[in-house]
Amino acid sequence: MKRRTKIALITTGSLVAVGLIAVTGLTTYNKITGKTQSTQKTGYQTYVATYTPALTMTGKVMASKTQTLNVPSGKLQTLNVTDGQVVKNGDVLLTVTNTEIQDAIDAQNDVINKANRAATNAATSLKNVQQGYGQANTDTKSSLKGEVVQAQQTVNDANAELQEAQNKLVELQNKQTTNLTAPFDGIISVDNNTKDGIPALTLNASQKILQANISEYDYHKIHSGDQLVVSGIDGSPTQSTTVDKIQQIPNGDGKGTTYYPFTANVKKTFYMGKV
Repeated sequence: MKRRTKIALITTGSLVAVGLIAVTGLTTYNKITGKTQSTQKTGYQTYVATYTPALTMTGKVMASKTQTLNVPSGKLQTLNVTDGQVVKNGDVLLTVTNTEIQDAIDAQNDVINKANRAATNAATSLKNVQQGYGQANTDTKSSLKGEVVQAQQTVNDANAELQEAQNKLVELQNKQTTNLTAPFDGIISVDNNTKDGIPALTLNASQKILQANISEYDYHKIHSGDQLVVSGIDGSPTQSTTVDKIQQIPNGDGKGTTYYPFTANVKKTFYMGKV
C-alpha cells in the first residue's frame, strides 16, 4: 500500500540579525582615562550579521533503482512470485515454454529416429561382413578385408551422425524452457493485464532514496555531503541524512523557473510515494 509522504528538507541556517551598534559611554571613558572632550573623537561602528533561512521543500520517496524486466516470449509455465513480494538476486521469478522450439524438437526427434535406423543397419551389415570374413578361406579373405574396413567406417559415420543429432536435441531442449531471474534484491510488481498472457514484471530495489528539486535560485546553497533532515508529512519518521547527488541537468518540470533534481538515501521505514 502506498502512502502519500511529504518530505521536508531542512539545511542548517545561521543567525538572523542586522544591527547597528553605537559606540557610547564616551563620557565615562573620558573620566576614567583622563582624556578631555576635545582630545577624544566621537564615532560609530556598524556591524551587520547576515542570516540564511533554512531551506524547506517537498519531495518523494522512491526505490533507488527500478527496472522493467525483459520477460522471454513463449507460453507461461510457472509464475513463482506475487505482487509486492520481496525477492533476492538470482531468484527464479517465472518460467516460460518456447512454443516455436517445440516444433524444432519434434523435427529433431525425427532426425534422431532416422539416424538410429541408419546406425542399426550399418551395424547389421558390419556383422554380416565380419561373419563372412571369418568363414572365408585364405584366398577369399584378402578380397573381403576391404569390405570389412568399409563396413566399419560406415558404422563409425552412422554413430557420429546419431551423436550429433542427439546433441542437437539436448541443445533445443535447453532452450525450450527459459527462467527469468531477479537481477538484484528488491520488491517485485506483477501486472497480469497483458495481451500475451505473460505477466509484466517490474523490480524495485530495496534501498530507498529521497528525490527532490532545488530551484536555480537556491542551487548554490546545497552541495553533495550537506546535512539535511527528512521527515514525513506528520513529522514521523524523521531522519538525518546527507545530500547524495545533485544533477546538473534540469528536470524540465518548471514553468519559468528551472529546477534541478537531487537525491539522498533514506531508511526503509519511509513509505514510497509522491506528495
